[in-house]
Order: sequence, then structure tokens, then C-alpha cells
Amino acid sequence: MSDLSLKRMLEAYKEMAGAPTFLSSFFSTGPRDIHNSDTVEFDVRRDGRPIAVAVTSYKSGGQINSIEQFTNKEFTPPILYEEFALNSLELMKRQMGQDPFQDVNFMSAAQMRLSEGVEKMLMKIRRTVELQASQIFQTGVVTLNDADGNTVYTVDFGMKAAHQLDATVDWDETTADPVVDLEAMDEQIRVNGKKRMTDVIMGDNARRNFVNNSKVRDLLDNRRIVFGGIAPTMPSEDQIFVGTININGNIVNLWGYQGSYDDPQSGNDTKYISTNNVVGLARDAVRRATFGGIPRIVAPDPRVAPLGIGSLLAAERGIAATTNAWVDPRGENVFGSVATRPLMIPVAIDAHAVLNSKVT
Repeated sequence: MSDLSLKRMLEAYKEMAGAPTFLSSFFSTGPRDIHNSDTVEFDVRRDGRPIAVAVTSYKSGGQINSIEQFTNKEFTPPILYEEFALNSLELMKRQMGQDPFQDVNFMSAAQMRLSEGVEKMLMKIRRTVELQASQIFQTGVVTLNDADGNTVYTVDFGMKAAHQLDATVDWDETTADPVVDLEAMDEQIRVNGKKRMTDVIMGDNARRNFVNNSKVRDLLDNRRIVFGGIAPTMPSEDQIFVGTININGNIVNLWGYQGSYDDPQSGNDTKYISTNNVVGLARDAVRRATFGGIPRIVAPDPRVAPLGIGSLLAAERGIAATTNAWVDPRGENVFGSVATRPLMIPVAIDAHAVLNSKVT
């Protein structure tokens, strides 16, 4: 109801929670990683560090070597399928940020609402992709639950027990030496993964205890660690660049990570990296971010073509999803969906390790 006062409609504010991609950014997506197959597989040939041994005489012949042995790994991706609905009567109501005295453009309003729905569903999927990466780095096992807490998907990539370390002394103790623990992580990655650790990612408590540790601060005084400075380019949110440190003669980037998601069962804000966990990894190791398509027998409903739905989306940070839209027989309800089959695969499974910084 209008009165004698004048009112100005200001620009609407839309709070965006974002979808962190810091952990999943260590996985890469190429043309072969976007597929329409039931499963994905790859061949693996592991290498050791054997040396050539001496023989008594060249007449006795040489040592017999085999270079053809390899194993095959096959995995079935999980299915992520998100839907939403839009009723025509909702379009008669004032849309967010709209002047209450402005007539409704139904097609424009529908396009805006559907675009918002698609973006919201994509963000949910990206958070689940990040969750996969976090589970791979901390346990080697991807487990996805439904809203009731039931496990609907799981895959074990076989992370070695030697790559799941405990701190020598809890990092919140005055006698702790976090650098020694980081050196042990680097050694496991070097020996088993044939790589050197380049990045360390710490949960909240681990990061606080690390920067407050007296031995770490002694390294700061010796200029062997640099807090602050210009962080390496990593397009993500919720990450904290702590600095760089010399570990076993190698310069390692130190990160704190506060990325989180809403637990589907409790709704509680849950950190991707457990508060006392420390993840060490080799940035250049082979890790794949794969995305399977969702089969569709017929083309998208032509009546929703003006809404821009029904295409394959591939974002610059490595995500692909199939969008779709359809209408009910009376043309009063529009439904939209975003679906994909994402699977993060640590091909070089031994190129990362995790440390529990507080055992007791």
C-alpha cells in the first residue's frame, strides 16, 4: 500500500557461500577425463630403485630383467543428480531486487530463476568434488553419505599406512618439533611416490600450533622460513598462505585451509581438512579429475530452449555437468536439473601423506 512517502529500491544483496576448490585444484582435467562411460580405468607401472649387480663373467650372461609388468585400475564414478522446480505462479510475485510497481516479464523472470537454480546446484556439486579431494588426501577412501547418514558410495584407493603418520610429539606440546614430522612426510613421499613434497596444508589447530612452536620460530630467526610474502597463484578461497620452509633441502609452501561445507546429515559447518590434520603433497604428481556424462535419450524440450538449458558446462577450474529442463503437460511448471558423475583419482597415490598433529 502506497502512502505519501517516497521510496527507492536499492540493489539486492545475494549472499554467496562459494564453493572452495583449493584441494581439487591439485587434480587436473583433460579431454580424456570427460566421458560417457560406465567406468574409468588406467594402467599403472610402478618403479623402484634397483641397481645393476655385478656378474662373475660376461660369458655367464646378464641379469634377466622384466620391464613389461603393469597393473590395471578400474573405478566406477558416483552419480550426483540435483533437481529443482519452478511454478508459473511464483513468477507473478515480485522477484528479488525488482521494483514492486514494475510489470513482470515472465520469460525474463523464468530465465533468471532457472539460471540461479543451475548455479546453486553447480556449487553443491563443486563442494562434493572438494570433499572427494579432502578424503583422498586424508584417508585414501572416498565415502559419500545421504541426508540420513547412509553410505551410498565408497571407493578405496589404497593409501599406504606408512603415509598416515602421527606426530612424534603432539604439536601443542612445548617439546614438539613439527619440522621433524614434516621431514618424515617428505621422506615417505620421496621413497614411495618418487616425488618431493612441495606443499603442506594444515587444519586450524595444526596451523596455530605450528606457527607458535618455538623451534619453528627459531627457524624464522634464521631466515629459513618466510611468513607472508606473495603466495603462489592458487585461485581459491578459504586458504591462508603461511609461508615457505626448507624441508630436507626443498622449499615447501605452507598453507592453512579453512574451507568447509554443511554436513548433509547434521547441517553443521564441517571443515574439509580436520583441525589437527596436516597434508603433505607433491604438486606435480599425476591426479585426475574425471567427469562422466548423464545419458539422455532425446534432446532437451524445445519449449525451454530460450532459457539456455540443456548444454554441457565445463568451468575453467575443471568441472563438467549436464544441465536439463522440462515442463509439465500443462506448461505451468518448469523443472531443472544438474547432473554429473565426478571422481577424483589419485593416480600417483603415494605422492601425498597425512599427519595427525595431535595423537593424544
